[in-house]
Amino acid sequence: MRTFTAAPSVTRAWHRAEARFDSYVSPNARCPVCGALVFFYQSPTGGRVFFDELGPPWPKHPCTDNGVQLRTSYNNGVTSRRPSWISEGWVPLTEVSLGTKHGEWTEFKAKRADSGPPLTGLVPHFAALPSDVPILARRPGAHGLGRLAWLEHDGRPRDEALIAMPLAVVPHLQLELASQSDAAATEEVATLLFASLRDLDDAGWPARIAAADLALLREWLRRAAAAGSCSAARWLEEVGSFPPPAGELIGSPAPSPDDPRLALDTPTYKAYTRDFDEEVGAADLIPISEEGGLKDRLERAAWALLGTENSAFGGDADLHGTLVTLLLDCSGSLRGYPLQCVAALAAVLGDAIVRAGGSLDLLGFTTAAWKGGQSREKWISDGKPRNPGRLNDLRHVIFKGWDEPWEGTIDRLGLLLCESFLKENIDGEALAWAYRRALSAPALRRRMLVVTDGAPVDDSTLSANPGDYLERHLRDVIAAIEEAGHVHLAALGVNRELGALYRSSAVWRTEAGRDGLSLAWHLIVNSK
Repeated sequence: MRTFTAAPSVTRAWHRAEARFDSYVSPNARCPVCGALVFFYQSPTGGRVFFDELGPPWPKHPCTDNGVQLRTSYNNGVTSRRPSWISEGWVPLTEVSLGTKHGEWTEFKAKRADSGPPLTGLVPHFAALPSDVPILARRPGAHGLGRLAWLEHDGRPRDEALIAMPLAVVPHLQLELASQSDAAATEEVATLLFASLRDLDDAGWPARIAAADLALLREWLRRAAAAGSCSAARWLEEVGSFPPPAGELIGSPAPSPDDPRLALDTPTYKAYTRDFDEEVGAADLIPISEEGGLKDRLERAAWALLGTENSAFGGDADLHGTLVTLLLDCSGSLRGYPLQCVAALAAVLGDAIVRAGGSLDLLGFTTAAWKGGQSREKWISDGKPRNPGRLNDLRHVIFKGWDEPWEGTIDRLGLLLCESFLKENIDGEALAWAYRRALSAPALRRRMLVVTDGAPVDDSTLSANPGDYLERHLRDVIAAIEEAGHVHLAALGVNRELGALYRSSAVWRTEAGRDGLSLAWHLIVNSK
């Protein structure tokens, strides 16, 4: 459980120019009445307020809030309660700027205090945002709508709509409105949004929209026109004259692998039996009694991980049309703090990939048993023939499929914190499985990041085969993928150098607690 450093009873006021993530979650003062930790905010006009939380719904501290009975509890200088605004999807911001105006809307860009990817969007036009007040954003959801919340100079809370950018997200909003068959609302929003977006470019703007987004726009306009929008009917003719650019974002599946090294059984590698192998959804493996606790632990780990980043994480990367496969080693050798770091990294990195427009296939691999399972039992009952091949039951886990929404993924990633799940690692077959999935998905670009602590290990298999049996197969699979060129393959070594196995790799020293997210993001976004 996270604890925040005790704050002095008298301190200087809060300033966004100096703010970091801890500035929003670690109190900077004590209540002069009850001694509780609070956030002291002094507005530029001189007003002073004590808050219990520095974010929506901006709860004022009762002792100093007029008309509220004094609270006399004292917490001895330490609080471990997570602010409610975190659970509600708000993120604190530091550097905030307003850009070009487009009709009734203004371009907005902000740097996140949690080191996540910058937020960009459109906000209703207003004169300016106060320059030195706390400001948070609720990130736009699938419908494209988010919120901004801040304190005015007089200490009063305010919030406004935030519409996601890039433009690809906006049609989702209009589809929702049009589906309500409200002609007046549809026409009003269509006039504000669509006309403003058109002004962003010249008359040839539809040609610059990716095929997937153009298809959404056409569907949006058809529904809006059916709901009574005259503007939508007119714009449908304009957009309809632009065919989708050849080969654009939706893409198509890649050819099935024909390299013999990627076959299930090869001249140098085989499984004794595949009858007991599993491909299973993570939700089916989480003990019901641990569901809530695992998610809470993972969320705390994710926030802690974000707080360790030295360099900026994220950026203006656009992953539309890109399939990203995250393949996680779920072996017992990672048990404890390293795997907690891996789980947190998968949660934060996966969210960033989806928000950047990418398709995400989030997978894991382990075995169903220690030192062999039913496969080994069958081999023993068959008289232990020589050179049996792989002698354990594979367990390949899907945390989120590439065609599934992000919602619920955090819950499923909690499985990584369940120690009974972690067994042995047979990397070569897991990598070939993830590769086949990547080729089957429609995409323009495919990138795969393997997060692992080293070479494959399965005692049952290695005791009945040559000592390099599993590693030799892994090297063959890596070579086949890298030579084919359909998927850019990289690896993030958890406390282990992997340069001898993968062409593209980096090492993440989890005990140092620095820059794992930035390293992973670089391996994904900067791949060619």
